[in-house]
Amino acid sequence: MLPANRSLFAAAVGVPLVLLALAGWLHWRQAESQALHRAQQTTEALSEHALRTLRTHELVIDFVDRYVQNWSWEEIRASRELHLLLRHLMQSNRDIASIFLLDPQGRGFVSSRAFPMPPVDASDRDYYQALLKADVLYISRPANSRVANDRFFALARRRSSESGQFDGLIAVSVWPAYFESFYA
Repeated sequence: MLPANRSLFAAAVGVPLVLLALAGWLHWRQAESQALHRAQQTTEALSEHALRTLRTHELVIDFVDRYVQNWSWEEIRASRELHLLLRHLMQSNRDIASIFLLDPQGRGFVSSRAFPMPPVDASDRDYYQALLKADVLYISRPANSRVANDRFFALARRRSSESGQFDGLIAVSVWPAYFESFYA
C-alpha cells in the first residue's frame, strides 16, 4: 500500500471515529446538564412545598394562640368548643395528624383528637424539652403518638404569656406519610 493510501485510509477511519466520539461526548454533556437542571428545579419545587406547608402549620399555631389568649389552663381543658375548633382545623388540612396544646407541666393535653383527652405525659418529648429552654418554633424528631400509636413529627411553639415565662405549648403534629407520598 502506498503511503498516500495509508494516510487516506487512516483519515477515512480516524475522522469518523473522532467525530463520533466528539458527538457522544457533547450529547453526554447536554444530557448531564439537562438532568442537573431538572434535579435543581425538582429540589426547588419540593423545598417550596415544604416551606409552604410548614408556614401553614405555623399560621394554625398563631391562630390557636390568639384564640386562647388570656385563657386559664382550666378554661382550656374544659372547652369543648376549643376541641371542635382544633378538630375543624385538623380536618381542613390532610397533612395534619392533630393539633394540641400542652400545659406547662407537660401533662395536660387538649387535642383535636378527643374530648376530653386521656391523661398523657409528654414532658419527655423533645419539643417540650426544647421549648422549656427557648422561645422558638421547633420541629421535632419523628415519634409515635401515645394516644393512637401513629407516626408523626410536631411543629411546636410556646403559648404566648404576658410574663414571657413558659406557659405550655401549641403544636401541630404532621403525618410523615403525607410528605413521603407527595415526594414519591
